[in-house]
Amino acid sequence: MILQLVDFIMKDFVYKQNPDGSYVFNNGKLEVEDQNAIVDTILEILQEIYIGIVKKNNVNPGRIECNVFVLDQALTRYSRDVFGELRLNAKIAYLGKVGVLTKEQQEQLSQFFDYGLKVDSCQPYIHRQVADMLYWLSVLKPFVIFPPEDRNKRIERSLGVAFEFHNEYIAYIFVLCMLAALGLTLNIHKNKDALYDFLYDLHFRNLSRSSLEFFLYSNIRCVKREV
Repeated sequence: MILQLVDFIMKDFVYKQNPDGSYVFNNGKLEVEDQNAIVDTILEILQEIYIGIVKKNNVNPGRIECNVFVLDQALTRYSRDVFGELRLNAKIAYLGKVGVLTKEQQEQLSQFFDYGLKVDSCQPYIHRQVADMLYWLSVLKPFVIFPPEDRNKRIERSLGVAFEFHNEYIAYIFVLCMLAALGLTLNIHKNKDALYDFLYDLHFRNLSRSSLEFFLYSNIRCVKREV
């Protein structure tokens, strides 16, 4: 599972890549990835997250749903932002390889800062990736919980922020899983009030990706290994 998650973090969700990160071309076009298989892997991870929530709080939260279409949209937008420059670079290199572009034309087209890309890097820092993931999951909100009406208040008290800001809480835990696969973590949840404020802002405020990136840069840590 961890290896699959690492692969998901480092690879484009929409277009197929080789193990070295280069793109696969088919008749001059980027070959489409098997997005359904990736979503299935993510759903398995989410299932483990929910099992952990149930065990920790000793409560049945009711009906849990993940809107797979919305999740797909969030991952597609995340992948566009994070891998957009890498895709463009691959296309330019391919056209140069097949002789459509001269070396000078390739160099001119490779001035990526002229294009206004959301993430101007072929290898963005991890805090940029995490910020973009949190942004789209918080904007589109694919994760929903429907507790039984007769137990609504009890479940709300038991789950706390996992109930009040459910989508953002699950997004945060999912991001923790992403980071753990790379030996990293966030420290926001170490402070109950800080976590509440962060999830509140994700849920209600119109946060930009750049502000999230700046904030997360100061809160990502290496996981301490026990000797």
